[in-house]
Amino acid sequence: MIKADIYKPTFMLLMVIHLVWLTSCGCNNRKQPQEATEVVGCAQSLQVLIKHSGWKSPFKSNFTAEIESTDDKKLRVQLSIPPNGGSRTAHTIGWIVIDEQKKTLSDITNDPENPEPITYQLKDWNRFTTCFHEDAENPSTTGPVLQLSDLFTEGSTTAFSPKDLNKDEPNIKQFKAKLTRFEQQHKGDQLNTEDFSILINYEVFDNSNTYVNSSWLTYFLNKYHISPLKLNEAFEQAITQEDFNAVKILLQHGFIVSDQQLKAARLAKENSVRLTHYNLQNKRLDESGDPTFYDEKESKIDAIQQLINSQYQANIIQDNDGFTNLRESKSKTSNIVRQIQNAEHIKVLDNIGEWWQVETVSGEKGYVFWTRIKSGKVTR
Repeated sequence: MIKADIYKPTFMLLMVIHLVWLTSCGCNNRKQPQEATEVVGCAQSLQVLIKHSGWKSPFKSNFTAEIESTDDKKLRVQLSIPPNGGSRTAHTIGWIVIDEQKKTLSDITNDPENPEPITYQLKDWNRFTTCFHEDAENPSTTGPVLQLSDLFTEGSTTAFSPKDLNKDEPNIKQFKAKLTRFEQQHKGDQLNTEDFSILINYEVFDNSNTYVNSSWLTYFLNKYHISPLKLNEAFEQAITQEDFNAVKILLQHGFIVSDQQLKAARLAKENSVRLTHYNLQNKRLDESGDPTFYDEKESKIDAIQQLINSQYQANIIQDNDGFTNLRESKSKTSNIVRQIQNAEHIKVLDNIGEWWQVETVSGEKGYVFWTRIKSGKVTR
């Protein structure tokens, strides 16, 4: 079901944009003849279906349409306009629902519970729906290179897991087709971990309308054999956004906690305390009078701090030789400070790169190659 409260802030913005448009453009109410359009691909056929329809919008000549989600033969389409001015992101201007079973087109921008029917041309409808189902059944490697953000789009919900991919449901079939194309384009270990940000949830903020089942994070970590060395940014993002599931998954994948992550957790806790104070003392408004959007009841920062502190304290040396060398600098040829025996506890001060700065129980500092450091097991 589409929740009405998701759309309220966008609706108010749309009203302002619409009023600006009315006062700034030379509007012509006469019906304009439709131009002949050569349609290539499903994305353009969707664009043409909406452009030739009875959808009423001042942005009809310059918009993009993207299928946001599918459910029970219904396709929810997000409509956007290109970024302008100093903005780098597109602006959402509305939503349309395509109901294949009832063969209806509806505008749900103003009120999802009471959609406005939209007329359309049958040839445009048939062209799009045919293309949509053919595309789902026959994925192609041609076209633009897909990124994770193309699989999990901003503002969408991906509640199903990798185990559900064989289910005969329209939204899953469409996703599977896109995933197949993605994996054909990204073979081996060719995946940018900076794109993992879309897989980190932030449910503690109630203005978030994007959700991805956490099992997809596990899926891509394993599918592309992502090294723990590449996960610092994702781990600290998971802390900041209080995604407890993501924190546990990254620890299970072999991420080792250092002083840097403990610091990130302390800052996240301070931010949580600050926002909670505003919620209780200032009617959920921050120092600038803006909403905090922070839901302290959903906060997971205490659990995250407890877990990563225990992992930090469990960091030990584990080497096939029974010991490893603590060196003065980040090189196997540098001077040896002393030998650290297996199972000896250490503090990891910095986990950037392959040589990590550590401190022994007795206070000596130096560098150890990262594969010699292990921590406790994490259960979900």
